[in-house]
Amino acid sequence: MKNPIITKVLAILGTVLALFPIAFMLFTSVVGSIDEGRFLMDYMFPAELGFVVAVGAVVLLWSAWTSPHDRMRVLIAGGAAILFFLLVLVVAAATGLDEDPDPSGFLLGLVTALLVLYDLATAAIGVAGVLYLRKLFRKSIT
Repeated sequence: MKNPIITKVLAILGTVLALFPIAFMLFTSVVGSIDEGRFLMDYMFPAELGFVVAVGAVVLLWSAWTSPHDRMRVLIAGGAAILFFLLVLVVAAATGLDEDPDPSGFLLGLVTALLVLYDLATAAIGVAGVLYLRKLFRKSIT
């Protein structure tokens, strides 16, 4: 992108959108845990707001398109997030776990692990955005 101000604004917006579901999950976890007196965390929250993560990743990728190294970070993290999200859906649907009123066992553990991997990939998109922002604000892109 030729305009450094637009590049920076898009990078900030993309990073904030990508990190919002993770930050909100952590915030509600702290508040809920303090309120209930036990540890609580809705690890499904970033998947429920997957569209926000997707928009953030696309905006961040659009901003980073002129920087091959940063573009690859966003692409890899975004690709991993998409892969794990789709695996959660496919495994849950193929095994009938999505319709089980009381899921348990290995399949529940597998879907939960895939969901946690999706959460980590979502956080990786945000980390890629922060690293890109550091580079943007350290030097001007022309």
